[in-house]
Amino acid sequence: MSTTPFQPDDIYCIYCHAPAAGPCATCKALICSDCGELTGGAVKKVVVCKRCAEKGHGAVGLRAWLPLITIALGVAFAFVMLATLLSRCA
Repeated sequence: MSTTPFQPDDIYCIYCHAPAAGPCATCKALICSDCGELTGGAVKKVVVCKRCAEKGHGAVGLRAWLPLITIALGVAFAFVMLATLLSRCA
């Protein structure tokens, strides 16, 4: 009886069970080249699985930070408006 863990002879895609090319850039699932979609900007390209591509994941660069930048600008705008309102009341 052996206590060594099972080691597969090759890694396979989780969608079609073909030999995997690498992990999805977002969820790290093993995918083959047929099940991946190339996305990204002009400089950096990434490959994401079809499920992540449907959800809109796989953004790189400034586009990946856009939701956080939008929230930060909204909070800054609200703070400036509140400060302006309070300075006029005083």
